[in-house]
Amino acid sequence: MSVKVKSPADIAARAGAGAIAGAAATIVMDAITELFYTEHIKAVEAGVSPRGAAQAVAHMLMARLDLKPTEEDATKAGRILHWAIGIGFGIIAGLFAGEKSNTVGPAMAATTAGMFVMDEFGLSVMGAVPSSARYPWQTNFRSLVGHASYGAALTAAYAFLRSLSLAAR
Repeated sequence: MSVKVKSPADIAARAGAGAIAGAAATIVMDAITELFYTEHIKAVEAGVSPRGAAQAVAHMLMARLDLKPTEEDATKAGRILHWAIGIGFGIIAGLFAGEKSNTVGPAMAATTAGMFVMDEFGLSVMGAVPSSARYPWQTNFRSLVGHASYGAALTAAYAFLRSLSLAAR
């Protein structure tokens, strides 16, 4: 996939559309994953790790900065980190997408796959959470469905926003 950049304004338009699409996709992903998050699964997951992924990464980063985080600190920072990742991956996808509509899907799919791999494998390699193999299969299924819904929503939102931007030219 070749990325042809015409101007700084085009870069800003792609990044802006990606940021908005990333926020919309994060909302969709959160709603979809919540459908699969039962009290039983929550209790099983708590036995594996006391923190969710974003909260665990936030706690680890704050501890490494010697900020001595509490659970409340990690929870607040985890929410911010979750949104920063969702929006940030949208920006990255937007910058990778070309102007032709046939480049949007592959850019969004590659970005979403990278996000899924980071969530399923990268966080345990970082030492933030246990291996995904230690969680019940429902947790991994929820992650897969959530990231797939993020990718679909990101693609649709980005394509719509870019079509508005290109039509305005």
